Amino acid sequence: MVNGYSYESLDPVMCTVFPRLRQMQLPSKIHCLGDESLNLSHLMPVLNTTRKNLEGQSASLGDISVNYRLDGIVEGPVVVFLHPLGCDLETWGEVPPACRPIFRTLAYDLRGHGLTKASSEVRSIDDHVEDLFALLDFLNIKQVILAGLSIGGLIALAAGLRNPRRISTLVIAASAARIGTTGKWSERIEAIQLQGLSAVADDISRQWFAPGFAERHAHTAIEYRDRLRTTSESGYLASCTVLRETDLTSEIPRIRIPALVLGGEQDRAVSLAETQALANVLPNAKWLPISGAGHLLPVERPKTVTDAILNFVHPAT
Repeated sequence: MVNGYSYESLDPVMCTVFPRLRQMQLPSKIHCLGDESLNLSHLMPVLNTTRKNLEGQSASLGDISVNYRLDGIVEGPVVVFLHPLGCDLETWGEVPPACRPIFRTLAYDLRGHGLTKASSEVRSIDDHVEDLFALLDFLNIKQVILAGLSIGGLIALAAGLRNPRRISTLVIAASAARIGTTGKWSERIEAIQLQGLSAVADDISRQWFAPGFAERHAHTAIEYRDRLRTTSESGYLASCTVLRETDLTSEIPRIRIPALVLGGEQDRAVSLAETQALANVLPNAKWLPISGAGHLLPVERPKTVTDAILNFVHPAT
């Protein structure tokens, strides 16, 4: 409880801010965020600054208002970063800033996630693809390097199939032509419908990191768990249904775009073998396993991921 409000009742920005405040030095009279006597007036400067950073910019595209962030050199090639299920535009972490001396970077909250608002949820992977290309049209961006993590990687593959001329390079991280099984996704959907997303967030987020990472980096693990807890439940369930129904296996060999496929050696969500299998069927792909890493590769190994992208896309660096 915070000032009489439950954690879940706070707006999405506040819900994203509060986990991060655990890592900050607060006034000595504030002992913990669970204290009902917490006076938010002490925190408003931090909250307002963080709110501004999280909100980015908004693009109104028909039935959806997309929260996005476009940064970097104006004339540079654009790298688009697509985030995983239950996360947001910040999940690529340190990777986009490290790319900005050479590239412009674009990240946005997927439909049903973060601060993106929509009047309807996704029904198929093509809905996510249409949102991507609508945002690029809005920003007058003709061609991009497309980097996707987990479901973001599946969206990137589908985009490469639907409109390959607009994508110069693919970076597919911790993803596959089919993620999970019908049974797995049906079980997760049923569990969330019965218990709520917040109740199962610990079990789900535990799969995102290599064994031992959460113990060594507790603040980071808690932050990502809390991002999942505050994701729109209807948006999360809609994307779970999309993942249950999407299998691009038969179509993948048609993708001729140069592709870098990254896999985490200790990924418990998409196995290393699955990422290698994807790279094997993509006609123009390079596979790079990342030692000791789990599912959220940019969170656990930001420098390794950044170097891999830059060396693949811009070898002269």
